[in-house]
Amino acid sequence: MLDASPAMTLAELKNGDAIVVSSTVGTTPGRIAAIKLLAGVEPILTKPGTQEMSLGSWSLSDGGGGGGP
Repeated sequence: MLDASPAMTLAELKNGDAIVVSSTVGTTPGRIAAIKLLAGVEPILTKPGTQEMSLGSWSLSDGGGGGGP
C-alpha cells in the first residue's frame, strides 16, 4: 500500500499538515534519519475507529512475529 502511494516533495507540505515519520537515531545528537515520511494521515489521527480511517488489512507489523519494536 505504501509503495503504491504517489511520491511528493517536502515543498508540497503545508504548515500544520499532519505527518507520520518512521525514523532511526541520526549520527548528529538531536537529529533523526527519516526512513519513511507519510502525509495525508489526518483521518487516521482525527477519526480513529471509524470507516473514514479504515486501513483495510494494512498493518504496522514488520511481519516478523515479534509483536513489538
